[in-house]
Amino acid sequence: MNKIIQTIGTVKALEVLGKMESRNNKIPQANLQLAPLAHWVVNFFSCYACMVIGLILFAFTRLEIGVGASISLLIFLCYSLREWFLMWEERAEEIRVLHIAEVYSWKELSEAEMHKLTLSIRNRPSHVLLSYILYFVPHALFSAHLYSMF
Repeated sequence: MNKIIQTIGTVKALEVLGKMESRNNKIPQANLQLAPLAHWVVNFFSCYACMVIGLILFAFTRLEIGVGASISLLIFLCYSLREWFLMWEERAEEIRVLHIAEVYSWKELSEAEMHKLTLSIRNRPSHVLLSYILYFVPHALFSAHLYSMF
């Protein structure tokens, strides 16, 4: 009798796992490309590279060292800020798509509630301006490190 109960329990557990797996295959999974830690490391060393480019400009031109470093840092910041913006917006759009797919997978909602939820998800802000706080962490670290060196 005990073996029969264990077998039935095992079959039920396998059925539940099968349902969970089939549900997971229907809902798309996240493919988020934004890795802030990698950008922090790249930005930190890029700030050093901009300082070296500023030194090279100082050595070969009549520019002062501060002007050369500022020019190279400004060019790098413009490019880097644009890349951060594009990656952050892409990440926010992927999250919106995942949330909309999850809303459409709910069976207990009416059609009007689904459309209302999807509209609110589509109109959700990406908070890219707040993300620039996260972006400028390596620049603040570089400035603090540079200040402590001199």
